[in-house]
Amino acid sequence: MDHSIGVPPFDMYDTQVKSILTWDDALTWLLYPLFAYLFIYGYEWLSIGGLGIPLYILVWGLFAAGFETVGVYFHVYEYKRWTLGYSFAVYIVVQLLLVIFYHILKLKIADIKRNGTG
Repeated sequence: MDHSIGVPPFDMYDTQVKSILTWDDALTWLLYPLFAYLFIYGYEWLSIGGLGIPLYILVWGLFAAGFETVGVYFHVYEYKRWTLGYSFAVYIVVQLLLVIFYHILKLKIADIKRNGTG
């Protein structure tokens, strides 16, 4: 996303506010897969289901928005035409898609184990 809506013609925000790649850039890139891993790990470990799914997504959306707020405070992100509300909405949608994809993947793996084919 940083290299799609964070650059012209959209130019909604800047990250790191530097024109060169630095180690702290690379560290922030590692946060996205770590976040997704912890999200799914917790989802599976807690056996989230039913009405717990929207609540789990909401809690993680609030956590992500809070973490981004800290990033804004420390100038990791500098909003131009972007708001934290947009980020929160994106977090909710992406996490919902992640849960859907996870369930599809689990069904596919179970089918492969059962039938021995894809």
